[in-house]
Amino acid sequence: MLKNSTDKQKNVTIADVAAYVGVSKTTISRYLNKNFEFMSQETQEKIDEAIKVLKYRPNRIAQTLKAKNSNIIGVTIADIGNPFSSLLIKGINDVCRANNYQLLVTNADNLAERERENIESLLDSQVDGLLVNTTGNNYKYLQEFKDSDNFKPIVLLDRFINPLIYDSVTINNAEVTKNILDELLKNDYNHYVYFSEDINGISSRLERKKAMEEFLSRNANTSGETNIIKKMI
Repeated sequence: MLKNSTDKQKNVTIADVAAYVGVSKTTISRYLNKNFEFMSQETQEKIDEAIKVLKYRPNRIAQTLKAKNSNIIGVTIADIGNPFSSLLIKGINDVCRANNYQLLVTNADNLAERERENIESLLDSQVDGLLVNTTGNNYKYLQEFKDSDNFKPIVLLDRFINPLIYDSVTINNAEVTKNILDELLKNDYNHYVYFSEDINGISSRLERKKAMEEFLSRNANTSGETNIIKKMI
């Protein structure tokens, strides 16, 4: 049957679900907030069935206003066009979905000012916490945010700041770079070319550059010269 564009499906409310099951709206609310302490397994199953049959979708905004937690994590990515960023977001989303959290993802376009705007916008959306893949030029802002009134927990992704005032998830860039160079040296390579985007104060790039410079210093010949070409792109 074709429906006219003016036809509207009735919005299913928490009261409709409660009436279908034969329980109070408070019980439905407790179920939606995963508060099963005084709820039988049978009641949980009936509510779950009602939600599916009625196609009820909770109003997340209303829930956020009433609850202490929004179950939303805010993410700001330095450059969402970077293939690494796509994998990063996928991994974050997989873990969040498994733990009943939603994501709000923003892109800074490698602009420090936009990253600050993203953080403020995410805070306005009442996120429970922030994941920040920083552009590398907001260290002062992030340090000051730690002591601000609107502070929310932050974890830095891939890039960290010193001093380590936030938990950070990153790889050991220095050790990985050293291992690669030592392997090349072991196989008798003696010409090395170092390529990098603009370092721009980004910790991961700084660590790799430092590891490269230390490698060159360790393996310089007696005259202090090395057969090295260094090029920054």
